Formats: sequence, C-alpha cells, structure tokens
Amino acid sequence: MFAQVLKILRKNKNLTQSDMANMLGITRQGYAKYENEESQPDFNTLKKIADYFDVSIDYLLGRTAFKTNDEEIFMEDISEIFEKLSTMKKKDRKTIVNTIDALYLLINRQLNKQDTSNLKAIHDIIYDLMHFDNLTKKDEFKLVNLSNTIDLIDLSRTYKESINSSMDQIIKNKFQNRSS
Repeated sequence: MFAQVLKILRKNKNLTQSDMANMLGITRQGYAKYENEESQPDFNTLKKIADYFDVSIDYLLGRTAFKTNDEEIFMEDISEIFEKLSTMKKKDRKTIVNTIDALYLLINRQLNKQDTSNLKAIHDIIYDLMHFDNLTKKDEFKLVNLSNTIDLIDLSRTYKESINSSMDQIIKNKFQNRSS
C-alpha cells in the first residue's frame, strides 16, 4: 500500500523519482525500491516524506483514508454532531443544521474564489462568540453584577469590539481585492 500511495503523491506533484531521491538525500535507485515494494524507508525518511507531502504517516502506510490528522479529527467531529442531531427535537435540529449550512456556504464561497483572506476574520468572530458562551457558563461570570449596567456594558463592549475588528478586516480585505 505504501508504494502505491507514494507513487500517486509523487505523480500528483509532477515529480520524478530523481526529484524525490534528491529531496530525501538518497539515490534514484534507492527511491525506486520504495515504489517497487523492494524496500521500505526508515522512520526518519518516512517522516520526511509525510512532511513533504503534508500527509500523515498513517496515510502513507494506508492505515487511513484521511491525508492529515486534521481531516480525521474533522470527520470525527462531524460524526459526533450527526449522532447528537439524531436525538434532538426537530426545531432545534433545524436551527443547528441551518447554522452549519450557513457556515459551510460562507467557507465554500471563500474557497471557490480561492481567497481565504476572510477566513481568519470569520474564525475570530466565531471564536469570540464561543469564548463569550463559555464565559457565561463559568463561575467567574456569576461575579459580574448583572443588575449593574456598567458591568454589562463593559462585558458587552469587550466582545463587540473584537467582533467589529474582525468584521472590519473582512471589509478591508473586500476593498483590497477590488482594487487589485
């Protein structure tokens, strides 16, 4: 399996066996033995190959269909969400699915334009919302005097400023893209 995966990765990058051998610091014949299943690389060479192609060692060895650990974790997270959705009330499930769908459309639009400059700002907005949600569940939030308007305004201002800054970055990226 390793030999097949290695050959596919090499060809997808339009590299020759000599290119790979040079990158790994071995002879072309030594590299060819990997692709012909006559030899296997040592761990350090395997790590070099995985790093070069930005894939996991498990992927190289055919132990997973996911090229990176991030992909595998992402799919596990999606499976977990799917399981939770199946136990929810229809109204709640619809809200969550619509939210995920909106986020998917937003990300997909950025990827289709091959412009990921806004994704960092979108991430920051979501992170701020998530952080605020986590904060409201902690004991320290109970220390905030909810009847004190100034405390509420200060707390709100902190997150609004951060979200507004991220939104400003999206607008700035939009104008920069138009002018180029």
